[in-house]
Amino acid sequence: MVLRAPKDADGYSPGSAIFDADITLSTNTDELAGTALKVLSASKPNAKRLPDVEYAGVTFYHLRSEDEVNSYDEYGAVIGDAEASVAWTFINDFANRKQIDDLINQVMPTFKFEG
Repeated sequence: MVLRAPKDADGYSPGSAIFDADITLSTNTDELAGTALKVLSASKPNAKRLPDVEYAGVTFYHLRSEDEVNSYDEYGAVIGDAEASVAWTFINDFANRKQIDDLINQVMPTFKFEG
């Protein structure tokens, strides 16, 4: 599932998110985060893990990578025997860090995560 951020007055969306869910072999969110960070670091060497966050009663890892063009935030969790992740990408020229965080924090709690 792909989500688009609301368009601005000129008709441009500052970013989007990709929601993904699948079965997992990871036994907990920390294990899943370690694997996700290794994969992300292969294409985004400055990727780092930030403190976990809670949305809709579920604890998610939080990964972030930023460069001159884009900001990338990935949230993921093990829920039952499945994993759920939401990967957000924003264009830096269209949204600053506060706007990005505000939008993510408005949308993430609206998902219903069940295992």
